[in-house]
Amino acid sequence: MISFIKDSRGNVAVVTALGITALVGIVGGTLALTDSERQRRAMQESLDTATLAATVMPFTAKDSERIALAHKVFDENYSGEGTMRTPDAVEFQTLGDLAPEFRVTETGVEGTATVSVKNGLVSVLGVKAFNVEVKSRAERAKSSPVCLLALETESPNGIEVYGNARLEADKCAVMVNSADPGGMRTYGNDSFLSAEEFGVTGGFQGENYSPLPNGGVRPIEDPFEDLEYPQPGPCINQGRVNSSTVTLSPGTYCGGLTLGAGSDVHLNPGVYIIKDGQFAVGSQTELTGDNVVIFLMGADSYLWFKSDAHIKLTSPVSGPYQNLQMASDNDLSQSKFETEWTTIMSGATFEFDGTVYLPEQEFWMSGTGHEAVVRGYSPVLHWL
Repeated sequence: MISFIKDSRGNVAVVTALGITALVGIVGGTLALTDSERQRRAMQESLDTATLAATVMPFTAKDSERIALAHKVFDENYSGEGTMRTPDAVEFQTLGDLAPEFRVTETGVEGTATVSVKNGLVSVLGVKAFNVEVKSRAERAKSSPVCLLALETESPNGIEVYGNARLEADKCAVMVNSADPGGMRTYGNDSFLSAEEFGVTGGFQGENYSPLPNGGVRPIEDPFEDLEYPQPGPCINQGRVNSSTVTLSPGTYCGGLTLGAGSDVHLNPGVYIIKDGQFAVGSQTELTGDNVVIFLMGADSYLWFKSDAHIKLTSPVSGPYQNLQMASDNDLSQSKFETEWTTIMSGATFEFDGTVYLPEQEFWMSGTGHEAVVRGYSPVLHWL
């Protein structure tokens, strides 16, 4: 009987010991899960902060610059010894360094961070370590809206400003996709370009930029590649407006449209198609219009603003062509020349608030007599 009792106590002691081990494992596992969740949250906050910082850089930032900044911001939020610098920081013994990876995509920045940690309480169950992994993605900030974009990737003169000419982009950006060392150029001491930002894939030449352009910028994809152009309608055989005051209505102007010197022309709201000919605004002509979009279509259809012409337009505030000021059809098949030029002569001013989309044309400003000015505004600012 006594022997039985001793054996029973021994059995109880063994069972109790096993129970304590299991209990320690359960408690350790619970604590490990709780701490790992805190660690995961801290890592997630650091990674989110890093990817977000990389997206809000200017549109001219290179991929390498975005990734470098993401690493820097992450490191500033992580001690490197398993401790996050957050209010609920928890110390873990990490197995190896936490090395996040970042990747720049066409539309954003992605990040992944993984670390292997160990906790002594769960080691009694044979779990020596477990991984904590977090992922983050942020859409790339668009920074300043682009109001002038030269799409040609090889042209030595995507944008040229000559003489007393000024290009002013108020609160918006100018981008040249040309990889040529002189994709953006100024000539002479009196030419001047200002914008919120300048970017060029290749390089720039000349002086008098504010701020200086950023070179080596990845080309911007054609934002209007899938633009549905309007179908030309019955021809309005206006041809030419002589020196007079006149109001024009939307429609298709076949053979181009020339506004004679000294005219005062107002465009009613709507879509204007200038087909198979230039859109020429004569010297000392005033051209105004609100909520208008102009399409240059067909052979030799391009812009020519002559000396001392003054053009002031605003783009549609709604509909399929919202924020689009002008567009050409990217078709040189019927043109007399291998390229087409948008030309703004000395003394002319061109003010607009939408996107000017001229994919097959070069952009040239001349201020040989007195300054020509192109001034672009962001339509968003006008709607606030």
